[in-house]
Amino acid sequence: TLFSGGVPSSGGYVANTEEFTQSINTITAAAWASGTSINTGRELLAGAGTTSAGLAFGGQTSNPTKVNNSEEWNGSAWAEGNNLGTARSQLGGCGTQTAGLAFGGDVYPTSPRNTTDTEKYDGTSWTEVNNMNTERRALSGFGTQTAAVAAGGYTTTTSNATEEWDGTNWTSVTNMPSSQTAAVGVGTLTAGLVTGGIPGTSVEYDGTNWTSGGSLITSRYYLGASGVQTDSLFFAGLTPDPSPSPTGTAEGYDGTSFSSRPS
Repeated sequence: TLFSGGVPSSGGYVANTEEFTQSINTITAAAWASGTSINTGRELLAGAGTTSAGLAFGGQTSNPTKVNNSEEWNGSAWAEGNNLGTARSQLGGCGTQTAGLAFGGDVYPTSPRNTTDTEKYDGTSWTEVNNMNTERRALSGFGTQTAAVAAGGYTTTTSNATEEWDGTNWTSVTNMPSSQTAAVGVGTLTAGLVTGGIPGTSVEYDGTNWTSGGSLITSRYYLGASGVQTDSLFFAGLTPDPSPSPTGTAEGYDGTSFSSRPS
């Protein structure tokens, strides 16, 4: 699991990178370890890939300064790659370092504020492809470059819209049970999970329908995540109003319930 960028409790935008490691062959507890910082400190970015082959794209360096920066992680360092075609923050993302997908997001001060723009990454360059049906920001994404899901987000209000991507087109499918924004997604098109955000419920997706999942121990929004529906990790984010503040807590999900992990 790889985590980079964000806003710490002390304020400002950071470029810090941390890795989470766990071994099933020893009894040593899992832990976070500092890694090489990302080149462009930012928040509200999207990511894809693995601990040894990651991809970070979009975000904002200040409000409302959006960026189109795209960087690759090789397990020890970040390298600047070709930029996104559309600078944006609060976008959805999924896939791998050599087959990534970026969709939706916030392009303010451009009007309208939300975008439907979709781009795919081949390991070298981003290419514009067919747009989403519903323009939105702060949405959740999961899946692959040829089989992805975009769920929830914010239009002019919190949304429950769900769309599936088949590698060519987006298709509107069964909506989430309730509207949800600033959440995060993990998994595949036929076994996905969306959790956190506002209002913070957890729902699982089987490729057709949504069902209730386990509840996060620590409510939060704009959190990070990685993994699959039955083995995933959720970390950091902001705790809810009335006094939102950054948290470093981490939790694992086994397909049924959440449990604590090292912060």
